[in-house]
Amino acid sequence: MFCEAAQPHRPGMKTYRQLLPVDQNGEVACRDIPRILATIKCGPELRGAPLPKDHNAAVMRVKRKFSEQAKHRHAERRHTPLLTHAQRYALRELEILYRGTKDDGLNAQVNLLERAFLQRGLDVITGYRDALRAQ
Repeated sequence: MFCEAAQPHRPGMKTYRQLLPVDQNGEVACRDIPRILATIKCGPELRGAPLPKDHNAAVMRVKRKFSEQAKHRHAERRHTPLLTHAQRYALRELEILYRGTKDDGLNAQVNLLERAFLQRGLDVITGYRDALRAQ
């Protein structure tokens, strides 16, 4: 079964796709793409088989589970900030600095810098970084 979901605010843009093989019990057999593709590979001499009686019910069960996963994935992506490479680097270095010092004043400054680096719109900082790199 091939499932795909769109972002709620962009219905035409499919952003989450999964190929899910369903076993005889109507459960997802595996999620390993190479194994799935090897399973569904067939030649022209292979004849089709009839679908089980409860095929539609099994498909709907898998669809509901996939919809729940897609909803959770979208919520997770919405609440996870998209950080640039530079932001992730700066945050890692600040974390090392925070763990390496016992000075409360320095730790307060590190906390302040972490909050600043987690914000979007760091064009000013990016500009300063690029100027420093150019030197």
